[in-house]
Amino acid sequence: MYDESALVTVTHPPSGHQHSQVDDAHGTPGCRLGVAHHHERYARQGLHVIAPDRPGYGKTDPVPGRTLNDVTVDNTAILDALQLDDAFAVGVSGGGPHALALAAAAPTRVRAVGIIVGAAPLQSEEISAQIEVNRAIASRLGDRTELRSYLGTLRTTLLDEGLAAVLDDAPASDRAHWVKMAETSRRSIAEALAPGVQGMLYDYQAIFLHQWDFKLSQINNPVVWAHGDDDRNVPITAASRVAKHLPDCRFITWHGIGHAPGNDLLAEFYTRLLASRA
Repeated sequence: MYDESALVTVTHPPSGHQHSQVDDAHGTPGCRLGVAHHHERYARQGLHVIAPDRPGYGKTDPVPGRTLNDVTVDNTAILDALQLDDAFAVGVSGGGPHALALAAAAPTRVRAVGIIVGAAPLQSEEISAQIEVNRAIASRLGDRTELRSYLGTLRTTLLDEGLAAVLDDAPASDRAHWVKMAETSRRSIAEALAPGVQGMLYDYQAIFLHQWDFKLSQINNPVVWAHGDDDRNVPITAASRVAKHLPDCRFITWHGIGHAPGNDLLAEFYTRLLASRA
């Protein structure tokens, strides 16, 4: 069962207004607080956003060796507790595969899936195209001890210096975004990593090391996937390769965009997602 303190209901649209329920899966690393700064835009678009922590982040206990499908147990429990039978599943970056897993596990309860710069398994040439911090993580995926040690060092850097400290070789648009969002990001990262590195550890292994424990071909829900063609966290070739296995996927390429799309693109994305099941 999930802990209610590990759940943020970001916004309730004004009473009497038509609204859509969204189950939002945060990035890696991340937590429920990462979406709070979008409150006004969500309200304008009529979105009621629920944003739970994944196990090992924020207020949640770690689940050693958890898989993508394991996380759907908490997500479906949240939908049950809130009596939601018709929600959009949205995932950002490392949350992308988790949103897909929820659609596979609870297809009748997910209206459509939205993936924003979603993570995907990588081939060697795609790893070579990543920013340095992600290449370092990829090189340690097969050795849990080494990976845990590296993530411990990374955690210290993120807590002391912020996300921008590890983005020297990221696209300029990404660096500018995270400098602008430094204070918001710092609060979210501090909360996400307060328990340690377990959330990151099991996210990275579930997404990039182990075979995904659900079938993409069985997700018949509409999927809207948007990705930047200058993304050096998850190169667009990896994302599009996964998207091709989804029976009903609209893949949107954001030209000249990296891993941090701005508010205008996000608003346009949600408009398209909502229209996919109008």
